[in-house]
Amino acid sequence: MVLVTLLAGTAGGLALMRSLQQDTGGTSQQAGPAASGTRSGDRPSSSPPSDPRPSSPRPSAPASPQESASAGGYLAVYENRELASPSADYGFDLPNGRVAPSGTSATFADPTADGLRVDTDFDMYVGRSDPLTAQQCSDGVDRSPAAHLAWADLPAGRVFCVRNRKDRSIGVVRIVSHDTGSDAVRLSIGYYRYEG
Repeated sequence: MVLVTLLAGTAGGLALMRSLQQDTGGTSQQAGPAASGTRSGDRPSSSPPSDPRPSSPRPSAPASPQESASAGGYLAVYENRELASPSADYGFDLPNGRVAPSGTSATFADPTADGLRVDTDFDMYVGRSDPLTAQQCSDGVDRSPAAHLAWADLPAGRVFCVRNRKDRSIGVVRIVSHDTGSDAVRLSIGYYRYEG
């Protein structure tokens, strides 16, 4: 009687296993201490699967040029444009970013034997650091405006800026080179429109 009960229990267990295999798509998991590789009473570890991707955060995308250039209410029209005047006969047209005949209404600065002559529509500031932002230049004009731009104060690499009194536009200017013999001067200019 005991043998019949054991055989019936074994047959029922096999039928149950076959039924489970069909429900899980034909895959079976073996149970028991020998199949799992653990001793009786031990629990298998349940550590989460490792993520193959690096855990360091992705760097954020840099701000677009227009976003960074418009900081402080100023929008960059152009930046770091090198212009060269061959003599005192040519000055610098700030809004259009070009060289033009000196003394015309187009120029904001004209080279002279003593320095740069700036149109009276502009206030000036001589910076002590490079680079300067348009906002820093505007603040510098408010805090410590320059009365003139003498060559003695403008060695190569020096930055100065001008702010238009009418529309508050800014020109950030770096001296690239100056020839005292011919008054030729090369400038690197950025022009910023005030957007409020």
